[in-house]
Amino acid sequence: MLRRDGGATVPFELSIVNLVDDPTVSGFVVSGHDISQLRATREALDGAGSRDPLTDLPNRDALCRASSGASTIRRRP
Repeated sequence: MLRRDGGATVPFELSIVNLVDDPTVSGFVVSGHDISQLRATREALDGAGSRDPLTDLPNRDALCRASSGASTIRRRP
């Protein structure tokens, strides 16, 4: 994460390639880019996959996942 002047954080992907043995470069190549749009799209898709688009209620998969965790009752020894 990078931090902007106002204190907001920005998701950032950084890639480092070792080209020390390449005589043309003889060093490391570092590149990076902002992935905030990618992250927002991924979160929207994750949310859309677990909710009904018409009612915005949890769909069957989301209910099954939630109920499987809730249905486990622990008994005291």
